[in-house]
Amino acid sequence: MLETLNNIDIQLFHLINHTNCFFLDWLMTFVTELHNWRLIIILSVSALIIRGKKKERLVVLGLLFMILITDQLSSSGLKFIFKRIRPCNVLDNINLLVGCSGSFSFPSSHATNISGAMSYLSFKYPKLAPAFIFSALLVGYSRIYVGVHYPFDVLAGWIIGALCALLVVGVEKQIRRRIDHERHEKIRKNTENMYK
Repeated sequence: MLETLNNIDIQLFHLINHTNCFFLDWLMTFVTELHNWRLIIILSVSALIIRGKKKERLVVLGLLFMILITDQLSSSGLKFIFKRIRPCNVLDNINLLVGCSGSFSFPSSHATNISGAMSYLSFKYPKLAPAFIFSALLVGYSRIYVGVHYPFDVLAGWIIGALCALLVVGVEKQIRRRIDHERHEKIRKNTENMYK
């Protein structure tokens, strides 16, 4: 069973990786590199903190927490459990468009992190969810296209990231309920004391 899944994964990898389109080569290489997005990320986060209200500042805090969870889970946890070697380190005839890391492959940290962040933002800003989800899909796909991850690495990353987002949003709701409950209790006690 595992061998069959592995063979399917390799075939899908070759299918995506050997697309050979000049525009896609440029686009996927650009999309997959984090340093190409640093300025946009810094400006967006700064705008949310400086110009945003309480909700936006809490979203930034939630995002930081989200990335901390997804990155540690994928890069420092699951990769060392599964120890899957990247396709660019074991397969022949690869269209490698970026440097090949020596780190393990499963799950894709890029896919896990972007899925976690974009899923979390989708919960916070549902009207923008299609754009967020498209971004996560594009970044994940780019990891296969450029030759550094198998499709199942990326699929696992998407799922793990989305589950982490659900967890963080759930924890936030519980904290908010607790705070609201304590506030209502305080108001109730103050009201009772007024009429004593």
